[in-house]
Amino acid sequence: MKVFKNNFTIFLPVRNGMPFIKDAVNSILNQSYKSFNLHVLDNNSSDGTYEWIKSIADERIILQQSKIDLPIEESWQRILYCDKEEFMTMFASDDILHKDFLFEINSLINKDPQATLYQTGGEFINSKGKKIRDCYPVKDIEKIKDYLSDRYDFKKDVSGTGYVMRSNDYNSIGGIPIVEKLSFSDDMLWIKLMEKSHKRFLDKNLYKIRIHQKSESSTLPRNWRPFLNALINFNDFLKIYENDKNNYLDNIKTKKEDFLSKYIQNIYILAILHYAPKKISEVNKLEIENAFNRLVNNRARSVYDSNKIKLVNLIMKTPMRYMIIYMWNIYLYFKNRD
Repeated sequence: MKVFKNNFTIFLPVRNGMPFIKDAVNSILNQSYKSFNLHVLDNNSSDGTYEWIKSIADERIILQQSKIDLPIEESWQRILYCDKEEFMTMFASDDILHKDFLFEINSLINKDPQATLYQTGGEFINSKGKKIRDCYPVKDIEKIKDYLSDRYDFKKDVSGTGYVMRSNDYNSIGGIPIVEKLSFSDDMLWIKLMEKSHKRFLDKNLYKIRIHQKSESSTLPRNWRPFLNALINFNDFLKIYENDKNNYLDNIKTKKEDFLSKYIQNIYILAILHYAPKKISEVNKLEIENAFNRLVNNRARSVYDSNKIKLVNLIMKTPMRYMIIYMWNIYLYFKNRD
């Protein structure tokens, strides 16, 4: 079989990426496969990120800077309007690529040129670079119904890193869907790309996703309302596929309500944390309940039935509510340690 040498563009949007940006960029420039360029989209960084990248003498780097602070949605939307090689991938500024990522992806494209999306395995690391766990496994050939089934079971890790697509396909669907804080945008992008064919997966860990407190911007307590709005948007998006028997299985419809319920519970906890140590207002509680009723057929009151919600509500009725942010930070620490 003749092996074609494909050209790639790696997009790296960044705002104040220090110190992790150095590992990220070096992991790209050290790829064993050399037919690529790196397009860095700086978002008015003030920590030396722009200056450091500008100082690198490598003709493969294309550096673009915004002189004003852009919302994350607008920062990533810039990718749509950039020049691209035939294939492209997006990369977070705190992640790391294995040196053979592009080499293996090129081989995968040659193996299955009919796919519209390509992905490899990966792993999660903490702020110190120590492994937390492997990403969930994926079928060698994945279609929309497979993707959604695993997603509803919380057996799918979703990120922008580790996926490769044709640039023309990305442009034709308008780029990454723009929702608040880009929550569920990755999901919607991968699903829209798989409408054209399927995703091909390579079971090798070839990237590392760094998890640290600042990396989960969409799930910070202050972002509970944008997260809620994004969940509603994602639910509306999913309705397109629910009557499509080729892309949706009847037996996963029942999983969807549990999926939405768990997300609502998490959003409710984020809202509590945002207003702590004060109690969440009845107005904000009603806003979450009304959204849940819209999502899951008037089941809103069931959000309070979970043990974690009961525990948080109990804490908020005691003097311990003044320590709840401290306890949250301890939880995040143990969640992300190796």
